Amino acid sequence: MNHGYYSDACLLDLVVWSQPLHGRTNWLFVVLDSNRNLSDSEDYLSSRMREHDVTFWWGSGGLWLPGGQLGNSYVRANILVPFTACYILYDHVRACPKPEFLKTTDLGCEFTDSEVDEAAGEVAKLQALGYTADGCGLQYVVSDEELASLIARAAR
Repeated sequence: MNHGYYSDACLLDLVVWSQPLHGRTNWLFVVLDSNRNLSDSEDYLSSRMREHDVTFWWGSGGLWLPGGQLGNSYVRANILVPFTACYILYDHVRACPKPEFLKTTDLGCEFTDSEVDEAAGEVAKLQALGYTADGCGLQYVVSDEELASLIARAAR
């Protein structure tokens, strides 16, 4: 499991870095703008995303977007916002148990070792490519070597 923290990066940076994988991924957003109860925003976001032709669905874990939708201008302006966290999964995965780990980098510091272990455990349980969160810096915990390589290459 690879992990890291970039104090001067955000989720949008990781989206750009991981672009070669977008066609093979679904992204499960579990925290949006510090909101861990996304059902509060479901009606509002659903109507807005439909207006902007965004392909999406809701599951027990949160808001799902195919990787190819991450370039949509509405998604970039309203979903890929600070204090957001998501799991990156393979495109054949369209549902999963509700994740328990939902931390962002609100406090401006990287995850502790125990938090990295918690995130890694959730990534393994969900068979995800990784977990990423921002707020005050970008934290990532990834199991996929290609994703880890894209992050490392871009962050140099």
